Amino acid sequence: MQNPDAIEIEFNSSVVLEKNAKATTKIVANEGGSRSTKTYSIAQLLIGTGISSPYPIEITISRKRLTWLRDTAMKDFFDILTQYNLYFPRYHNKTTNSYQLYNGHFAFTGLDEPQKLRGRKQHIFWLNEANEATKEDFLQVELRTSQKIYLDYNPSDEYHWLYETVIPRPDCTLIKSTFLDNPYLDPELKKTILRLKEADLVIRPQVRHLTWADFDKTDEIIAAGEQTSKENINEIKKLIHRNSYLLEIEHYIKKLKGDA
Repeated sequence: MQNPDAIEIEFNSSVVLEKNAKATTKIVANEGGSRSTKTYSIAQLLIGTGISSPYPIEITISRKRLTWLRDTAMKDFFDILTQYNLYFPRYHNKTTNSYQLYNGHFAFTGLDEPQKLRGRKQHIFWLNEANEATKEDFLQVELRTSQKIYLDYNPSDEYHWLYETVIPRPDCTLIKSTFLDNPYLDPELKKTILRLKEADLVIRPQVRHLTWADFDKTDEIIAAGEQTSKENINEIKKLIHRNSYLLEIEHYIKKLKGDA
């Protein structure tokens, strides 16, 4: 099955896309925070691969759960297709969650569908939010992927099996990115992110494995927030004491100036 005549696409890209395109190792790990373009860049690269491949190529895009994937990599993929007039409903099989783009056949699946995952072989595999996956998940992916494995993850975990098992391998390229690598980021949003870096303390509960759609996990999310706050309680008290002291000094100075 082929789409209309092949065309050349020139994406609005970042340096992250360029680095991924130049990586020659089988595994390419993208470590980056919010708005770093890592997810968008991999989607662009694979779309370009599907268009330019001279032979039929199987590409699987996955995350821990398919429902989570729909909100991240899958959304970016179809947004890009739509933006560049590459989306044709007749090539989108919503029953099997797949899309045919020239010689590229894209399949979307969750790691929580082991029968589908282990029954597939592909040339390229993209594991979105890879830090949600287990070591066994990755092993199964590696055994069934012949050419390239792309990983993306947010470096929010201090310790993870990826850091010890995959990243140090000689056949793995690590690409680090931040929001500063995104030339299309709204200037006001960039200022907001920079202000976060100046915060006295940022509390990050361990909820990366959850999404906004996990309404049944509300108690778990609240408990995680409470636990992280307790772990940082001494630092919080120090900041409260310091800031109270600074406010007293500021008020005293204003009184001396006659402003209070």
